[in-house]
Amino acid sequence: MSADLRKLLFEVSEALVTDELAALKFLSVEHVPRRKLEAIQDPKAFFEVLQQKDMIGVGNLSFLKELLYCIDRMDLLSAQLGSSREQMDRELQLPGRAQVSAYRQLLYRLAEDLAPEDVLNMKFLLQMRLPKTKLQENASMLQVFLEMEMNGIIKEDNLTMLKDILQRFRPDLKKKIDAYEEKKRENYSREEVRYSVPASVHPEERGGEQGAAHWVRNTSRSPLKYFSISWEREHKFITLSRWNRRILALYVGLGKNPIFQTRPGLLCGDLVVSNLCGDLAVSNLLSKK
Repeated sequence: MSADLRKLLFEVSEALVTDELAALKFLSVEHVPRRKLEAIQDPKAFFEVLQQKDMIGVGNLSFLKELLYCIDRMDLLSAQLGSSREQMDRELQLPGRAQVSAYRQLLYRLAEDLAPEDVLNMKFLLQMRLPKTKLQENASMLQVFLEMEMNGIIKEDNLTMLKDILQRFRPDLKKKIDAYEEKKRENYSREEVRYSVPASVHPEERGGEQGAAHWVRNTSRSPLKYFSISWEREHKFITLSRWNRRILALYVGLGKNPIFQTRPGLLCGDLVVSNLCGDLAVSNLLSKK
């Protein structure tokens, strides 16, 4: 570690209080194992772990900037890292730039918005779901959220229980979850899947666009995308869920080298994938919703 980076991390560490360290640890759960985070009691130790995980380093301070942005320490972001709120707003809007998930940020913001009496209400309503030792008076809301995750009560794609609880005493926060889920659905329906693979020289007679990589947009409200997939001489129309699209992307990443073609005419647009090598195991898997 360079002397300049060590000085920077020292000065940031000295400016952080206990609650802010807890927030940084919570926001880093998706990058650092929970057990390792639990053992950290000092900001300097936290930054050491992030360096071990290659999350921060010389010339690599984007995650540190994002963490400080999330906990609203704009003073440190500006004075120590030379970034402003406006710059971070722009940067984090870029696809793939944010390293703290929208889900994790939502939970953090909810915890920040809960008053002490709200936290007591939350703990009371969770007594039948979590051990009482995890709901003691000194347990923060972030700790309670972590326990809820560990026990499967909440997860990124299922916040029903949390919404039901908040509806009883903080319906305004329940609406924030609704807004998050609606935005997620909208992003999902507009999601554009890009497969970066070299193009093969294969059937030009089908017409349409073809090349190494194409964007395929679902213009419907459905969470599914509709694709036309062909391999060898067999041609099928199937529905791909998000999970199966990931399987297809993995398959492509293994070097199967399909061609991508788009054709007009279908409601959501269709993707023609050729040259899948007749792999029955993969084709059967892709045929399942």
